[in-house]
Amino acid sequence: MTLSISTNLSAMVAHKNLSANSASSRASLDKLSSGTRLTSAKEDAAALSISSSLSSDLSAMNAARQNISQASSMLQIADGGYSEISDVLSRMKTLAKTAASDQISDTERGFIDTEYQQSLAEIDRIADSTEFNGRELL
Repeated sequence: MTLSISTNLSAMVAHKNLSANSASSRASLDKLSSGTRLTSAKEDAAALSISSSLSSDLSAMNAARQNISQASSMLQIADGGYSEISDVLSRMKTLAKTAASDQISDTERGFIDTEYQQSLAEIDRIADSTEFNGRELL
């Protein structure tokens, strides 16, 4: 009795092609799932390095954009405080000119002085209460 071993060459070729197609499908699915063209360094090491560098640059730019936005907000708050102080100083200038006039009595000068002193206190209050994230600005 002779023993004969036969190989099914067609089945081996089909298995090889199936394995190659499965690997290709897996790689495509990985790319679709991650949303990136490169999923590992073995595909294109240089491009992956550039991609990683760009991703870190993007993160740094986003942080810088947020810092600029916060700085802009801080400057707007400080500008608002300075604007209020400027308005109070304009009123104080008017009061000083009125007090220097010979047309008013000493009683009226007393009232003007009271308002002037209250205006000074208001400037101090504005300077003390103008803050951003708990830090006094003025």
